[in-house]
Amino acid sequence: MENLRENRGVIKFWIFTILTVGIYGIYFWWHVCKDLNTACGYTEETDSDRTPNYIVVCLLGLITIGIYIIYLKYKQGNRMRSAGYKYNLMISEGGWSYILWPFFPIAGVLIADHLFFANLNKICGAYNRAAAKQGAGYQEHAGQDTAQAPEEDTMALTEMQEGSSTLMPPVIDTGMESTIFCKKGEYAGTEITVKDGEEIILGRDGSQSHLVLLNKKISRKHCGIIFQGISDNYVVTDYSSTGVYFADGSRFPKGEPVICERGTLLSLSSGENQFILQ
Repeated sequence: MENLRENRGVIKFWIFTILTVGIYGIYFWWHVCKDLNTACGYTEETDSDRTPNYIVVCLLGLITIGIYIIYLKYKQGNRMRSAGYKYNLMISEGGWSYILWPFFPIAGVLIADHLFFANLNKICGAYNRAAAKQGAGYQEHAGQDTAQAPEEDTMALTEMQEGSSTLMPPVIDTGMESTIFCKKGEYAGTEITVKDGEEIILGRDGSQSHLVLLNKKISRKHCGIIFQGISDNYVVTDYSSTGVYFADGSRFPKGEPVICERGTLLSLSSGENQFILQ
């Protein structure tokens, strides 16, 4: 398995692209598309999200007056975030980040490219670690049994849960526990103990939820929280119609697991119930 590049930088990219009248840019993005397919494809079951060769991308971009390029960045942005979750990485930017930033003249384009390259560098680094483990004799593909992988580094491989369409990081039972602190709402001031690898469901319906919240703005099955002891973080999934929000007001993507660090504040619906992942 080849070693992918992990040090792409936006300043170098634009300087060389300008100096070579765009030639370096075509060469650069050709490798970006290739590395996207390698690093992200390692975590995927099908090839449906693969990006075509960048020469094809350029031709489609010309035919569609640039619309295809915008679509490609949106799709690949979401693809990187999904791959980041499976590699056990924190990638908060989705496809819309790379589309909306360029609306801010000059600086917006630089910021969008910086975020895209930085997240791709993370994905490529995780892939390289997986490749190194394969060279040491570990299982070849994500999705196979990873029980023999060393506990100190599990982000390299992922496994498919039986009967589920969601790829989850491998769960290694460390016996660890953590707590969720109820900052505001019906359980304000209390702590909930969560065991490693177990999903705690918050919602209004007692038949679907472990912690029942009676507020009418809370969905029957509002969100799920999993503590991952081996990586010392949490995975939060928003199942609701009214949303789960970060402290800055940005909303979790519905139905997509998001890795959250300790200290993350979760605000449910309009904010009457808030929880801190301790």
